Amino acid sequence: MQQLLSDIRQIIAEARERVARSVNHELVVAYWNIGRVIVEEQQQGRERAAYGENLIPMLSKHLTGEFGEGFSANNLWRMRDFFLCFPILDSVRQELTWTHYRLLVRIADAHKRDFFIAESVKNAWSVRQLDRWAETHPQ
Repeated sequence: MQQLLSDIRQIIAEARERVARSVNHELVVAYWNIGRVIVEEQQQGRERAAYGENLIPMLSKHLTGEFGEGFSANNLWRMRDFFLCFPILDSVRQELTWTHYRLLVRIADAHKRDFFIAESVKNAWSVRQLDRWAETHPQ
C-alpha cells in the first residue's frame, strides 16, 4: 500500500509541475505577443510619434482596470523590451519564467544574455541564482 501511495503522489506531483511550467510558458508567450503588438503599433510612422509616446500609459490605464497591476506601464514597457530582445518567438525557452526574462532583458550584450539563458536552462537556475550570476559577472 505504501508503494502505491508513493507512486500516486509522484504522478500527482509531476503532473502539477508540468501544469505550472505550461502556465508559465503560456504567460511568457502572451507577454511576448503583447510586446509585439505594442512595437508594431508604435512603429506605424513618424507622424504618430506623440501617440506612440503615450500609447503605453494609455494601454496601462485600460488594462490595469480590467486585468490588474500586472499590466502597469512598467510591465508593458518590459513586454515591449522583451519582444525587442527576443524577436523570434521560437528562441523563447519554455524552461524559463517571465521573471527570468525580466532579468535577462536587462543584459545588453546579446552573447552574454545567450550564455545566461543556456546556463539557466542547463543548471535549472532559479531567478535568484540567475540574478546572482548576472551581478557577479557584469557586462
